[in-house]
Amino acid sequence: MVEWVTVKTSRINRIGYSREVNTMFIDFQGSEIDTPYVNVPENVFKSFAASDTINKFFNEHIDGKFKVEHVGS
Repeated sequence: MVEWVTVKTSRINRIGYSREVNTMFIDFQGSEIDTPYVNVPENVFKSFAASDTINKFFNEHIDGKFKVEHVGS
């Protein structure tokens, strides 16, 4: 089950996390699918969800730090 948090920034609508598979999902503005980031520790997701600067947190702590699981790969 995915736990979703609405964050609504200029880039991101919402983020979700599945404890069963340690995967974080990001619903980017303009994207039709949620982007899965694999092997993300739950504390990173919680810090991300609680951040006052979601886009900055994404750039500094997630983008390029965790593998994106592309659909069909």
